[in-house]
Order: sequence, then C-alpha cells, then structure tokens
Amino acid sequence: MLKSIIAVLFSLSIWAQAQDKISRLEVSDTNFYKVLDAFRQMDIARADTVLSVTTFKDVWLNAFFAQQLQEFKIGENERYNDAVKRFETFPDSTPVAQYFKHVILGDLAFYEAENLDSLSFSHYLKANDIVTFQKNDTLKAEVLKRILRYLFKSERNRDVYENYLEEYEAYLYDDYENLYAIYYKLGLQMARKYYDTPELETPISLSLEGISLSEKLHVPYLNGRFCQLLGVNYDLFEKKPELGMNYYQKAIEKYLTLPYYFAQSNLFGMFTNQGVIYQEKEDFRSAMRYFHKALNIPLKIKNKDDLILVYNYMYVNQKAQQRMDSAVYYLELKNQIQEELNLEKSVLAINDIQTKYETEKKERENLELKNANQVLETQRAFNRNISIAALVSLFGLAVIAVLGYKNMRKKQALVEKEKQLERQRTATLLQQQEINIIDAMIQGQEAERQHLANELHDNLGGLLATLKLNFEQIAREKKNEKLMLHTESLMDEAYKQVRLLAHSKNAGVLANRGLLKAIKKLAADVSASQKLTVEVEAFGLENRLENSLEILLFRIVQELVTNIIKHADARRVTIYLTQHSDHLNLLVEDDGKGFDTHRTKLKDGMGLLGIEQRIQQIDGTLEIESIENKGTSVIINIPYHD
Repeated sequence: MLKSIIAVLFSLSIWAQAQDKISRLEVSDTNFYKVLDAFRQMDIARADTVLSVTTFKDVWLNAFFAQQLQEFKIGENERYNDAVKRFETFPDSTPVAQYFKHVILGDLAFYEAENLDSLSFSHYLKANDIVTFQKNDTLKAEVLKRILRYLFKSERNRDVYENYLEEYEAYLYDDYENLYAIYYKLGLQMARKYYDTPELETPISLSLEGISLSEKLHVPYLNGRFCQLLGVNYDLFEKKPELGMNYYQKAIEKYLTLPYYFAQSNLFGMFTNQGVIYQEKEDFRSAMRYFHKALNIPLKIKNKDDLILVYNYMYVNQKAQQRMDSAVYYLELKNQIQEELNLEKSVLAINDIQTKYETEKKERENLELKNANQVLETQRAFNRNISIAALVSLFGLAVIAVLGYKNMRKKQALVEKEKQLERQRTATLLQQQEINIIDAMIQGQEAERQHLANELHDNLGGLLATLKLNFEQIAREKKNEKLMLHTESLMDEAYKQVRLLAHSKNAGVLANRGLLKAIKKLAADVSASQKLTVEVEAFGLENRLENSLEILLFRIVQELVTNIIKHADARRVTIYLTQHSDHLNLLVEDDGKGFDTHRTKLKDGMGLLGIEQRIQQIDGTLEIESIENKGTSVIINIPYHD
C-alpha cells in the first residue's frame, strides 16, 4: 500500500529576486516570473494561458517549460533518446544551458517507461555540481528537490535521502519551499517507520501541519496529497481505517477539482485503497464498487502493474464469495495484462542489450583506430594488435549471432501475435456484420410496432370516436335509451382499449429517455411496491448506445427483474451496468432463495434460455452464479466499440 502513496510530486519554485542571480539567466520578460509563479502554485491553467502566447529568447527555457506543461497536463513526455538527439542542435556552452539540459533530461529519464531512473539520478547530480559551482541558491533548491523525489520513489538509501533533505532545508526562502520541505520530511518519516523502525511515532502532526499550510497558501493539490498521506497514517500505521477513509475522501474531493493528469492520476490509487479497506471488512459489494471506480478513471495511460493489482483484488473478492465464474474472469484479465507486461519487458531488455552492444562496438572501433596508428612504430605492436583485433572480431561475430538468434525469435513471436490480431480483426468484422443484421431486424420490428400503433390510434381509434358521436346523437333522440346507453358504454371501453394498445405498442422505452433512464424508471416502479428494492449502479455510460443495443439490454434487464419477482423471493436487487473500452458488462444480483445451477437447466424455465439466445446472437456471454438461500448473480458481457 505504501507504493500507492508514493505518487510522483514535483513542482517549480520561483527563482531568487536578487538581480545578481537573475542576470545569469538573461531573462527580462516578466512573463517568465508569471509562469514560474503559476507552476509553483500548481495553477496549470494560468501557466498554460501565459505559455500559449509567450516565447522566450532562451531555447532552453522554452524546452523546460514545455516539458513541465506536458507532464502536468496530460502525463505524456518526449522520449529520452529523442530529446538527446534534438538537443544536439541547441547551444549549450553556458553553465545555465548545461544546467537546464541536465534537469530536462533527468526529468524525461525519470518518467521514461523503460525504467531509466539511475540515468535520471546521474543527470540530476551533474546539474547539482554545475549549480553548486555557480552558487545560485534557487536553482540549487530546484535540483535538490528532484534528487529528493528520486530517492523518495526508489524506497531505498534513506540515510542518503536524509542528508540531501538537510541540505535542501538550507535553501528554503519562502512558505512554498517550506511546504515542499514538510512533504519530503513526511515521506522520509513514513518510510523509516514502514521499513526500518515500526515503533517510531506516526507522523500525524507533520501531516496536519502540511494540511494547514497548504490551505493557507491555497494549493488544493498539495492539500489533497497531505490529506491522502494522513489517511494512510491512520489506516496503515494506527489501524483506524474509518479515520483513514475520511481523509481519503477529502483528498478525492480536492483532486476532482483539478482536471489535469497530475491530480487525476492520484484517484486510481485512492479508489483502490478504499476498495481494499472494504474488502478487509468483508464488505465485498462496496469493495467492488470502488475497484470499478478505479478502473474507470479516464487516464490515457494506466500503469499495468497497478491494473494487475486491482484485477487480483477483484479476483480474490469474487472467489471469497464463491462466485467462481467471475473470479476466473478477473483472473484471466490479470494474467492477460501480466503476459503483455512480460513481453514488453522482454523487448525492452533486448533493445537494451542491442544498445550496449552498439556502444561497445563503437568503443572497439575507436580502440582499433588508435592501435592502427601505433602499428607504424613497430612491427611487433602491429602483429599484436592484429591478433587482438581478430579475437575481438570473432567475439563480436559470436555476440552478433547470439543476439541475432534471440532477436529473430522475438520477431517471430511478434509476427505471430500480429497474425493473431489480424484473425481477431476479421472475426470482429464478421461479428459486426451479424450485429448490423440483428440491429436492422430490431429496428424493423420497432418500425412495425410504430406503424401498428399509428394505425390503431389514427384509423380504428378515429373510427370508434366518430361512431361514438353518432350514437350520442341517437341517444339524444330518446329512442331505446337503455340500449343506446349500453352501446355507448361498450364503445367507450373499446376506445380506451385501442388507446391503451396503441400507447403500449408505441412505448419504445428508449426513444426519449435512453437506456440508463429507462432502467432507473423500471427500478423505481418496482421499488414503489416496497416489497422489492431495486438499485442501479452505472459506470462509464456518459453517452447513448446504439438504439438496437439499448433495446436489447433493456429487454434483458426487464426479463431478469420479472424472473426475480416471480421466483426469487428476494428483498433487494442491484443492477451494475459498466461500459469498458471493448465491452459492456451487465451484472444483476439478488439476495433471494437461489437455486442449484447444476440441477436446473436454462430450458427448465425462468426465461433465461431466451436471454441466452439473444446474447449469443451478438457473440456475448452469459454466466449464472447461484447459491441456495444466498441469492443469484447473472453476469453478461457484450462486445462493444464506440
């Protein structure tokens, strides 16, 4: 759990206002200070506004601010190797240029997916050496914060961490820097308590100090971070999960006010932590609700290690409830992502080996050139160098052969995977064609129902209404009044029946309301009886689905609820409807009497056979889990693409 609280935090601090320090940067534009101030206060909207109309004379400042803005707004960065090549065209003869070059490359390596942390630390140390020699205190503080961030993330070398923290505290010059110092000090104390000395006092007072100062300075993101860490202190160290949950919720409220990656990325860990707390209390339904919230965080890139962790929690959740089909479903998702991650790491390892080989090859070529120059002095040296070169070449060929073989095997695996993907795309196309046919059938049925309703209402209904007027005229003439009254009553009843039939045929659940509103209306109507409570939980359904799919899902939900009313003797029903990137998931749970799924077949009744046939027509799946006297769960997965 500690890893989930060690989310990356880093911010910019304002450069010293002393003229002798500012002059080294050669910046006179006042917008420079506005951008720095905005980043320091985590006001990304203001920084973005200024940068959208501002270009600095110093190319390194433009590159520096551009990289920071990308990271804060969307969490995407230029690849480290691409930046190295691009910077070859930048002038870098001054100490300031060298400083910013190493800071930018250090940041890019820090966020690189290929785990270049050690390279990041090397760049930060070089920047630290430059600024120490130049004696610029505020730039010194900036690079020290990056070193602390690296050590904080690595979860090791806590003695080194403490030394750099003491050095950083010597460069604090305002309340914002004090706030960052409190944050890194809090992280160090929590790491020491977790890894080294569990009997240490829980740093609750330091967390409260950070909350108070961040509120005073109006920095909502840092306020949320301190609330989150205080929640961890109560939950992890003090064993008071209820207090922890309270501060987790406060942190979530702060993050939700900031529509940027640097804030939204924290929500994944927050929802996961809350789900784990509920799971430990065996409140499995609430735990699953928070796990679904975590999976529906709208981030472009989710860490695969985190996804594996969440799917494992969901697998354990369903297994604990003896819902083995669902447990296997989440276990397969976890294993699928694990395989993808292993393949990515394998490819990265091959690339790393290839890069190292190319570097060694270039070094050998330089060595051979140097030896060739020395050969001119003596024949003995020449012969010795020739022998060395031959051995090196043989070794190089052997290495190339081994690497080539391994690389060929990996390429074959990738080619096979591409073929598999092509087969899947072909199958998906065929499935889509079948869905289009089904959709056309359903639309035709709806059109036929609409036509029948209009005919009933406009033609037969109008005819009955006219007939009724004629009989009223006859009745007024007082001829056989009793018969006329009886006939009029019958015509009124016929007219009402025609109107009722027309409206029922024209009710198209979803024409005006949409799927989610129609299901909630159904739930409200059923719950009104106070004999059965129906709840609806929806995730990711911001937009309308295709009309035919909405009608199909509504009919299925309607049929399932009807079955529960008839057969289950349930008191509560929960309908979960979740839209994932590639499929829709419908889960209907009740707390009724259940049944033995091994002895009861779909064809035995309860309308489930018809539901299964509808789902199979669009390549969906139906799973039923039921335990006698403990309720029933129906799980439906339907392939879907926007």
